[in-house]
Amino acid sequence: RKTDSGVYSVEFNGKPLKTFTLSVIKVVPKPAITSSCNPDKTSCTLTCEGNTTDAEPVTYRWKLGEGAWEVSGQQKIVSRNDNTNISYTCQLKNPVSEASEDFDKDLFGPDGWLTKARLFGISVFVLAVAGVLLFILGHRAKTGVCFYEKESMPWEGGVSFSAVNTPAAEEGQEEEALVRNNDHQDYSVL
Repeated sequence: RKTDSGVYSVEFNGKPLKTFTLSVIKVVPKPAITSSCNPDKTSCTLTCEGNTTDAEPVTYRWKLGEGAWEVSGQQKIVSRNDNTNISYTCQLKNPVSEASEDFDKDLFGPDGWLTKARLFGISVFVLAVAGVLLFILGHRAKTGVCFYEKESMPWEGGVSFSAVNTPAAEEGQEEEALVRNNDHQDYSVL
């Protein structure tokens, strides 16, 4: 019990031999690790949390991957450049106990593939494709036909082909004629 803390002395035959100070402290709790990163996700702060009331004095230690324990404060700042795909372990330790917790979450994402620049590039590409599709749909709505369904293309310079139905020589038969209009000349094949 915490109330048992105090100064005690050892006496032998009524003579004080030694004086002791007894401090009763609780065992440390199992810590929890929380993280917060800057907006660019270039560095993150890990915080080792646990209710250490009546467990003092408490030491915070950190271990990165399989490395050695480092005595530091409650927080550990990690950088994308220094540490990638590594586990972090926080340990609370006092003179009578210790407890640790691992943090295996990927702080910085998969190699930072989706950066702001890439996200911007992807957005521009999607908007460009959407613009082309809107142009095609608008052209079709205006003309009733897509530009690639026309018999002449805009880049053919005034040459157009069209199918012409001519009266049949015999009843029930039709001949198709191909008419070519090229500025000054008209050709018909019947």
